[in-house]
Amino acid sequence: MAIKTCLNRDAATRFLRKNGVAKEFYNQLIYTNGRKLCINVEDMLALLKPKTKAVVDVPKVLSPTEQYALKGNLKRDAKIEGKKLGTAAQIRQLIKDGRSNEEIRTVLNLPETKRHYPQYYRNQLSKEI
Repeated sequence: MAIKTCLNRDAATRFLRKNGVAKEFYNQLIYTNGRKLCINVEDMLALLKPKTKAVVDVPKVLSPTEQYALKGNLKRDAKIEGKKLGTAAQIRQLIKDGRSNEEIRTVLNLPETKRHYPQYYRNQLSKEI
């Protein structure tokens, strides 16, 4: 039986809080032994055990862009549900696939005046995360 001893109630409640015990259980777990406060660690762990629930696997429905990513089609005129992907969407998808800026420029045939596009969208995606 593991027992944690503390000098005052603040130390005891700090220990319980850091271990994820809800406030309503503090009085049940803390008891006195002379001048010291004690916590039965096994009782605390019994309160923390998650109640098992039936796990149901729900199939994930893929969005059109995720379906596009799974196909691995890198052609510029790829269509999803009758719409062409814009340059920005294509660049974002290629960045998520792990392509470098130079690879993106060659795949999309970006002209020299637009060579900054991949870096711009890479910066935007890093800010979103």
